[in-house]
Amino acid sequence: MACLQRVIEILLTRPHARIVLERFGSCPAPLEVLQNRNDAIARLRTLQSATQSDRDAPAAPTIIPLSLDRLGDAKRASLQTALTAWREARHHTTTRNVADIATSPVFGGGGLAWIPGQDRCQIAAWPRTYETYSGQSHDDLVGRDIRDLPDAAYMLPTTRAFFTAASSQEPRLDLIEARMTSADGSQFWCRYERLVLPWRASPSDMFVCSVPLVRLVRRI
Repeated sequence: MACLQRVIEILLTRPHARIVLERFGSCPAPLEVLQNRNDAIARLRTLQSATQSDRDAPAAPTIIPLSLDRLGDAKRASLQTALTAWREARHHTTTRNVADIATSPVFGGGGLAWIPGQDRCQIAAWPRTYETYSGQSHDDLVGRDIRDLPDAAYMLPTTRAFFTAASSQEPRLDLIEARMTSADGSQFWCRYERLVLPWRASPSDMFVCSVPLVRLVRRI
């Protein structure tokens, strides 16, 4: 699994004119030549899901830290707008208006977390970009610790950056590819960039918002 994660990271961060896949095993397998990274990653994921052990185990998300310099690209204008608004506010909010961050279109509706300590992360506002669990209302999830959510295998790795941002008081940009589950039980791969912005409401009250930019959704 770790080797696959590393290969996907290379494909996502380095340009390639074409990708050649060669499988080793007891039976001869032809070389596969793919012309773009999306097709290559999809093929790797198909091969991964074909193994029983990988199908039964939850897939850990691939998380790649990116430079904030990438926000200068026009295709990331929405993330740059959010970063500018955060800087203009001097990353300060109040407990009274913190909910405005979650509902503001400037911050993309990506959700808001309260960090009351070094090992706790509670949902302050559920991301509008993420479907409910089996029809469960978003309101029922507010206030819950991320460790108590059904998809902790996805949530725990992806929210580690929240603690880093809250501690450093610095924004961060990540590229994430994760296997996710829809409300109807069907699964899909989602690749997105995420800008993490820390907010201070008081010396002891820290919030973190996640601003998403979806790059690819592929059904399994």
